[in-house]
Amino acid sequence: MLKTEDLWATVIGLLALLGVWMAWQAGSPLAQMVALNTAGLHWQTWGTLLAFFEHQWDAILLQPIVFSLFLALPVIFLNLDLERFLMGFLVLFLLALVTFSISGWAQSARFELEPPVVALLLSLAIGNLVTVPDWMKPALRVELYLKTGIVLLGATFPLSLLLSAGPAALMQAAIGTILTVGAIYGLGRGLGLTHGQAAVLGTGAGVCGVSAAMAAGSAVEARRQDIYQAISLVILFSLAWVMVLPQLAVLFGLTPGQGGAWIGTSELADAAGMAAASSFGVMVGHANVVIKAFTLTKVIGRDVWIGLWAIFWTFTTTQHRTPGRGLHPLIPPTRMPGGGACPSSSSASCWPQAS
Repeated sequence: MLKTEDLWATVIGLLALLGVWMAWQAGSPLAQMVALNTAGLHWQTWGTLLAFFEHQWDAILLQPIVFSLFLALPVIFLNLDLERFLMGFLVLFLLALVTFSISGWAQSARFELEPPVVALLLSLAIGNLVTVPDWMKPALRVELYLKTGIVLLGATFPLSLLLSAGPAALMQAAIGTILTVGAIYGLGRGLGLTHGQAAVLGTGAGVCGVSAAMAAGSAVEARRQDIYQAISLVILFSLAWVMVLPQLAVLFGLTPGQGGAWIGTSELADAAGMAAASSFGVMVGHANVVIKAFTLTKVIGRDVWIGLWAIFWTFTTTQHRTPGRGLHPLIPPTRMPGGGACPSSSSASCWPQAS
């Protein structure tokens, strides 16, 4: 078990959350110093971009150090070259800064350039134009990073927030995502797609786009080309719905609340959905109502399912393994503590609230 990335992803995630909680309880500013708030990055000029990073220079310096400390333990147990891993990880961290800088550009939303999409495009360009040096290969642990991210994702979904949405909204979102994922998965299997292909495509379309497709791909151990194909389709249809959904909402005579909820249920990706909701809000003159309804059904209602589907696909994948590739019986349970403990701790008000 100490040789599996699944176990170490859970360990790293829970240790990171424990460290944040201890720092917060002790009144230490360390957790806030390490937090790099890329979500607030929105720039139009180079001066604005440089000012953003100058304001958070301490996090830029501390974050790779803290991440390296957490990742050193699994690297040692996985028999990787620690020195090469740390060198490669630093390069990956710098590329991540480039990724968030591009996605934070004011015009990126027009082209659906979310961080995962930018990262994918950069990786494709680097992989096809540049030979990756051997010293960097130990740091290319995509599965480890992705699985750790899924564990940490649980801390961002407090159950109290879900309950505040009300039973009707939760039921509507649950029915929508279950029917969407189930219908696409069933249709895909009927058309000859593999279990992994259908699961990745269905989850990407039914939950939150690119991130959900990547999480499902990790859970079913899909081929990289399957994940890339699903991401491409999600982006294509997301861009189409940005233009179509607002017009249809007006054509159907939907109220601001109805239109926002409908877009939140229909749109595939968060950024594209926000663009569509904003467009509809301008058309009907009640942007705030539309955005609130969209957020309730899409961000709160559907996005929370990403962890649940990852756990579901982890278990169901055991039925589709070829002989000799059976899943270790303890692997699914090692993924579940992070998916269950993190939302539970967040719901119990264990974590500091954002100011």
